[in-house]
Amino acid sequence: MIETQNSELTKNLIGRLEHAVNAVFQEIVVSDDPSITPFKESYSLLSADPDISEILIHRSRQRILNFLDNAADENDESFWREELERLENKFVAGRCSTFTSALIPLLQKQQIVCHQVMAAMPVNPSQELEEVFDSIHRYLIAKEIDGIDVSELDIIVDPTIGQFIKGHHRVFVGTRGMLKEIVEKAKQEGRIINTSYPEFIFERAWGEKSY
Repeated sequence: MIETQNSELTKNLIGRLEHAVNAVFQEIVVSDDPSITPFKESYSLLSADPDISEILIHRSRQRILNFLDNAADENDESFWREELERLENKFVAGRCSTFTSALIPLLQKQQIVCHQVMAAMPVNPSQELEEVFDSIHRYLIAKEIDGIDVSELDIIVDPTIGQFIKGHHRVFVGTRGMLKEIVEKAKQEGRIINTSYPEFIFERAWGEKSY
């Protein structure tokens, strides 16, 4: 076990994990694995490195802007403006299980052991799917990094955080506390999307703990 109070070690471990995530996504983009191929464009837009992520998003944004420049009429222009608005989350919406499942074995090659988890919050089976969508969100918890047990640090890897936070188009890698700060800021700025319960998004999608 390692001391959770050691913030410098935690920071270094998170940096190591971010590096591993970036390496994995580079591998995914060039992979011929048939289970990954349908989502290559989605994967190529994700990165734990904000600079890389901005470049990838910019490329896709340019493609849509080109269509927008050539819009034939107002309806066409409206359509492409909506596409531009959705760009930052549409590739990841509803794909949390797919993305996290694909990441687990690839991260293991990088000496990172992660488990797929969800918020430790009961879901009422009688609820409509739309109402429980954010309650069955899946993400990863790091258990081991380079042979070091990091379970107590509660480090999260969430490749599809962008489906709930407008403008967050990169993989989240950090502690649950860091994630909560990002979510709270997004709530204050009105950037919570794809949920009927924006005020409870952290508790429903990620939870104070996971299982």
